[in-house]
Amino acid sequence: MLAYNKTLHAGEKITVLGLDEAQDLNMNVQLMNEILKKVGYKKGKDVQLDSLAIFATINLSADSARRPFIR
Repeated sequence: MLAYNKTLHAGEKITVLGLDEAQDLNMNVQLMNEILKKVGYKKGKDVQLDSLAIFATINLSADSARRPFIR
C-alpha cells in the first residue's frame, strides 16, 4: 500500500487511523483528538469519524463518572 500511496496526489492519499483496545479511554480520546486536529479534520466531513467522536465523548463521560481522571 505504501508504494501505491506514493503515486497519489496529496488530497487522495490513504490515511489509516487505529486505536488499540481502550485500556485508558481518556488517553485514547485525547490521542484521537490530537490526530484529528493535526490533519485538520472538521466535523461533518465523515459520518464515521463524527460518530466515533460522539461515542468516545459519551464513554469518556461515563468512564469519568466511575473513576476520576488522573493527570
